Amino acid sequence: MLRRVDRTICLIFGLVVFLAACLISLSIVFRETGVGHSWIDPVVRYAILWCALLGLWASSGLKQDPHISAEMLVSRAGPDMARLLGVIRYLIAICFMAVLGYYGWVQVANELRTGIKEQSILSLPYAWLHMVIPLAAALYVMITLARIRDIILRRDR
Repeated sequence: MLRRVDRTICLIFGLVVFLAACLISLSIVFRETGVGHSWIDPVVRYAILWCALLGLWASSGLKQDPHISAEMLVSRAGPDMARLLGVIRYLIAICFMAVLGYYGWVQVANELRTGIKEQSILSLPYAWLHMVIPLAAALYVMITLARIRDIILRRDR
């Protein structure tokens, strides 16, 4: 299932990057020809924010284990202690992302309840922009739980 989610997120990430690049190019053309284009900037801003957080997943950084670890400590520990330290490291990351996801969701819920909209010409709800925070946190927790499962089951990646 994670492979399917991974492919879907990577596809969405690629499409959003492509959309942002096309819109930036269109903005340049519009600027040079004197045509109004006030809607492009907020759309590109949304796309870049979503890319920054979903790109965490799509960049394969999570799959290549970029977390900080005390390599000197891990290399001197026995295999069982190294596995335990790996699980502890991932649990700390999950706690951080859980807090980020929770407060991101609280922010989105408040924005949905109050109906706050951005001030650009699009007048989109801020909740659409900020929904990426709890979504990215949930995806991060999901892949990290899979890594913990692999450590416990002694599966090499």
